[in-house]
Amino acid sequence: MARHKTAAPDDPIIRDDVTATVMREREPQGDRLYWRIRERRGSRRTLATGWWTREEAARAVDELRTTGTPPARAAREAAGRSVADLLAAWKSYQERRHEAGAIAHRSLAVYKWGADAWVEDIGDVLVSKLTRARVDDLLTDWQADGIAPRSCKQSLDVLKMALKWGEERGHIGRPPDLSRLSSLRIRDDEHVYNDTTPTRAQARAVLAAMEPGRTRDFVEILTLTGCRASEAAALRVGDVDLAAGTLSISGADPWRRKRGKHKPRRWPVHGDLRALLERLTEGRTDPTEYLIPDLPREVGNVTNYALPKACAEAEVPTFTPHGLRRMVAMELLEVADAKSVSKLTGHSVAILLRHYVRPTAERLRDVVLRSGIGSAAPGKVLPFRAQNSGTPTGDDE
Repeated sequence: MARHKTAAPDDPIIRDDVTATVMREREPQGDRLYWRIRERRGSRRTLATGWWTREEAARAVDELRTTGTPPARAAREAAGRSVADLLAAWKSYQERRHEAGAIAHRSLAVYKWGADAWVEDIGDVLVSKLTRARVDDLLTDWQADGIAPRSCKQSLDVLKMALKWGEERGHIGRPPDLSRLSSLRIRDDEHVYNDTTPTRAQARAVLAAMEPGRTRDFVEILTLTGCRASEAAALRVGDVDLAAGTLSISGADPWRRKRGKHKPRRWPVHGDLRALLERLTEGRTDPTEYLIPDLPREVGNVTNYALPKACAEAEVPTFTPHGLRRMVAMELLEVADAKSVSKLTGHSVAILLRHYVRPTAERLRDVVLRSGIGSAAPGKVLPFRAQNSGTPTGDDE
């Protein structure tokens, strides 16, 4: 007697002209899998997709063949899915991205932190009942409790990403529009965590307080290039070209697709940076080796322990690696236009103008004096004399 094979839950469902297969890269949602119904011949175009059990997928195929229209994507999943359910599935997806090297450990931690904040306050709310007003009111409550607007925005970005992810995969219906919420009015001069920007003298004092070694070399690279900590950690020996006088900064790392934001650029090498790079590359021929040997992949300890300790010993306000990045960007903006600086630091011009251009009172006074406002008849341009010089730089008109 012949034995008949029992169909597995994810075996294809085949009809004469239609087939339904499971998209295996999608994580199962309970007893439902993500099915795709396609034509078997010709263009093999996709006719319908959805989260179904095998029995539901078979009914969907039969309905499509009978009526010629895709089955209605019932709001059964959307109506019964809470914010907590959605965020749990989204966090699981981000964990798999981290395991695949698509996102950094720090990014995963931020995603989880943001998701947990929403679950704590509105986790039991159905996604179909989530409204723009409810989210806006909750963000207002958070700020009333002392949470910074920029931190609230970071949490909001996490929620928006999860909602978009759920909509694209058919987990939920159309999410509410969460753009331009009135509760988020972020000041241009506000920064998250630690907004201290050291002076160049303070940065040198901190370096002097640190013991020679990989951590000091790491911090010195930050002070001389203004690169992100993740980009400095990813530097390789092959990124250094002393003959051309450049250091390639990209954040590329074989361990993951990228470390930090990915804006490749070349930093000119001279002076103290050249001396440092000559020492770090001396006698090393393997271009794939890390520039700073034995530097841990997780560089958060620099922020949490090494820098605060050195700042205390140097008696300067505690700052973070990103404070050094701000320091370099602001120094460059004193002598160059934002477009040139963006090519060196990897910032967008808009971000530089919004957060890094901070004119001093003396600078504003100089701008007014040079303009001639209030000092001459309308339409007359005053000559401007260079500082410490009696030679005019312009002529009267």
